[in-house]
Amino acid sequence: MQCSVIIPCFGGADLTRSCIASLLQQRGEHELEIVLVDNKNEPETNALAAMHPCVRVLPQAQNLGFAGGTNQGIRAAQHPYLLMLNNDTQAAPHLLSRLHAALSSDPRIAFAAPVSNFVRGEAKIHVGSRGATAAGRDEIETDLAAESGMLQDLDNLSGLCLLTHRTTLAQIGLFDERFGIGNFEDDDLSLRARIEGFRLVIARDAFLHHEGHQTFKRMGIDLNAELALRYSQFVDKWLADPAGGACLHAKQNLTAAAVLAEHARQVHPKWIDADWILGRFFVVTKQHAIAAQHLTNFLAHCPVHTEAMILLGMCWLELQQFSQAQKLWTVALGTCHFEQKQAADLLRRLGEHARSRGLLDCAIANFEDAVQQDPLDANLSNWLGIALLEARDFKRAIKALERAAAGGFALAHTNLGICHFQLGDNQKSLHHFAAASALLPTDPTAQANLLQAQSAFGSAAANLG
Repeated sequence: MQCSVIIPCFGGADLTRSCIASLLQQRGEHELEIVLVDNKNEPETNALAAMHPCVRVLPQAQNLGFAGGTNQGIRAAQHPYLLMLNNDTQAAPHLLSRLHAALSSDPRIAFAAPVSNFVRGEAKIHVGSRGATAAGRDEIETDLAAESGMLQDLDNLSGLCLLTHRTTLAQIGLFDERFGIGNFEDDDLSLRARIEGFRLVIARDAFLHHEGHQTFKRMGIDLNAELALRYSQFVDKWLADPAGGACLHAKQNLTAAAVLAEHARQVHPKWIDADWILGRFFVVTKQHAIAAQHLTNFLAHCPVHTEAMILLGMCWLELQQFSQAQKLWTVALGTCHFEQKQAADLLRRLGEHARSRGLLDCAIANFEDAVQQDPLDANLSNWLGIALLEARDFKRAIKALERAAAGGFALAHTNLGICHFQLGDNQKSLHHFAAASALLPTDPTAQANLLQAQSAFGSAAANLG
């Protein structure tokens, strides 16, 4: 890949040196040009050109900020692929290869971004400071092997690290320089890309270590005040536009957002988020058939959008289309990125619906997969135990319910009492009914079960201890 890496910087030459070093150690066949846009025009940054012939420094007479500095670098860059990058970062060894693979997988993708330890939203992974060393970044890449080649559609991306093609920027434009030093220029770029019908993706196997807000700290800028100012500028720019207005309203008022989204479909026919906003609106208003159509349309453009997959499956369940939900979420779990608890919750929902339809084998399989996703969730083990109990597989049910009880799920003791009763062990049955009663003193069912058991088992009650 012929790639120009654009790195705006304001001081912090030591950080920039580490960033460049990690780029020069990239694995794979890449022809790199590294363009440092020196917004501070200091000798320490200018000296970094000596690191490698591919490094160029563009000293600026004044601080152009992130947007202005990056734009200067893009105009000066010579290669077709462009990586826009913060200087307080270090790349894992296959960052460029994995971002390139992601970007090249679909011509509708405008920008591909990596996961990072310090970034907003769903691109953040919890690896602490491990990525600060080359060995740590190697380890993190190994950990990410399970998500090799996996993409995740998002509605917007952080400007921390974005790979794109020059032709894409020719269509949507460069960063808007009105956002000054930085913040919300990436939200603005993302929205313009969406309006033109482009996808924005995270490459879940690509990692970038980020120190975080180092330039703002060096400049002595109040980050919260700067964020408020730039958000105000973003609102001023986009509120009157139906697509921009819909996105802004969607955070607090889906009804207003839906009205604007319908209008935006006429003004911006390529805008792919109209169906996403309308789908969410119709889910909230319980018009699930209409919501399902909008979400299906949206997923045709953004096929690995985790949240849309979840909502569409919920619509199918509400419409009693269990097989469609099962098929959709089975595919999603294999192709989309889910946080551990998200995946477990999906499988639990499938298990509950299968059980309500009397499909106990299917319910058990889903509950078992849910427990595998989140083995510490006692509620999931209890659901598995209930399904096994109903299937009269009492020994397996007891194992699941014991895990649930050990995890603090008090109701599991009631189900354990039933299991042991079915196996003829009255002593253990009574013990668990008593435990449920003690743990749930205000639960009338737990109290009634204990009284019924004591009455049925007679003198056995006296042996509890």
